[in-house]
Amino acid sequence: MKSYKFLFSVLLLTGVSFVLAPAASAQDKQAEYQKQLEEYKRKKAEIEAKNAEKAKELERIKRENRKKKAYNDGNRALRVRKYREAITKYDEALSIDDCFAPALHGKGQAYYRMRKYRPAVEQFTKAVGCNPQDFKSYWWLGNTYQKLGKYDDAITAHNKAIEINPNYEKAYYSLGTIYLSKKKNFKKAEDAFRQATEVNPNYAKAFGALGDALDNQGKSSAAIEAYKKSAALKKDARVLYRLAAVYNKLGKPGLALKAAQDALKVKANYAPALFEAGVAAKVMKNYTQAITYFEKAAKDRTWRKNANWEIEDIKLKMKSE
Repeated sequence: MKSYKFLFSVLLLTGVSFVLAPAASAQDKQAEYQKQLEEYKRKKAEIEAKNAEKAKELERIKRENRKKKAYNDGNRALRVRKYREAITKYDEALSIDDCFAPALHGKGQAYYRMRKYRPAVEQFTKAVGCNPQDFKSYWWLGNTYQKLGKYDDAITAHNKAIEINPNYEKAYYSLGTIYLSKKKNFKKAEDAFRQATEVNPNYAKAFGALGDALDNQGKSSAAIEAYKKSAALKKDARVLYRLAAVYNKLGKPGLALKAAQDALKVKANYAPALFEAGVAAKVMKNYTQAITYFEKAAKDRTWRKNANWEIEDIKLKMKSE
């Protein structure tokens, strides 16, 4: 006891002062506990939110992968002409995303190839509704309308494809075929086919069709050049036959016979080429050769009547000469 009094005296003499800290109250302890509890709840909620977001993203990725797999399976089935299977797979993809334009496009193609044109129109229309920049679906929509005989709707769809992609040569070609074969507007057909060849200078089919459009307008020289360009790019019996027909019309049987014979090298016994070869040989007074060509052409019922008439006419000429 004396030692404590001595120590206290010394502290007073040296000027050292101190305050005894009061013991923490129960209220303070409760406040500290509550603060720690709130921090714990906050961190827990933060972790749970992050985990929920990760789970949501994982589920999204899984759904996306299922969608892509179903779509790719549909494409594989479409390529091997298993159209019903393709539709089933595309529907599986669409059950995950009902506005997945590629699957709608594929489904439309499957219906088109099954010759179910009305359902095809429905799918292509949905595809462009989900993706307004899908120029290929517009082109397919135009082709489908052509099959249904809705040529004005087809022209609108093809023009829309061209508006989106001015370099899409297939749309120009399809547009030209409507003007050529259905509308009989040969100038518009010429413009469309010419545009296709400007976009793609190696588009043999378009050069051939351009020749048809020019020939129907009486532009024989231009038609010949178009046919020759087409034939230079790809040997096509129909194009060579049409070239022979123009040469015959211009009174150039030698060139006509050569073109017809070139067509027959591509497609033996091709009745239109046989007929034009016969016409050329007849003009050149190679009657035996002409009769041989006409007899072969007559085996095709489409050309039989005209070929037989030519044979009879040659026989009369041979008698009179």
